[in-house]
Amino acid sequence: MDPVSKRLLLENLFTIMGLTSVAIAVVTLGGRWLDLHYKSRAKAATPPADDARLARIEAAVEAMAIEVERIAEAQRFTTKVLTEGPVRPVAVPVPAADAAPAARSIP
Repeated sequence: MDPVSKRLLLENLFTIMGLTSVAIAVVTLGGRWLDLHYKSRAKAATPPADDARLARIEAAVEAMAIEVERIAEAQRFTTKVLTEGPVRPVAVPVPAADAAPAARSIP
């Protein structure tokens, strides 16, 4: 290889390396700018958190959880009653018709 072609090859190599470095820097800075630009726009677009509203939502969710637990307990009770089967009547002694009623004292 003659010295002119070596010099030309080195010049091209350094030019390509320089352009690549500049391109990487531009892409990196552009990406950072876009990231900051869209983050600031996203923050401006979302309303600030309303603590009172969040507290009401939390209370509503807790109330719903309690009601769901009550429904589940009723369902468990109903299932228990249905699985036990029919209730057999208990024999209650009936006093004889000729027996005298018990004496009561009225205060």
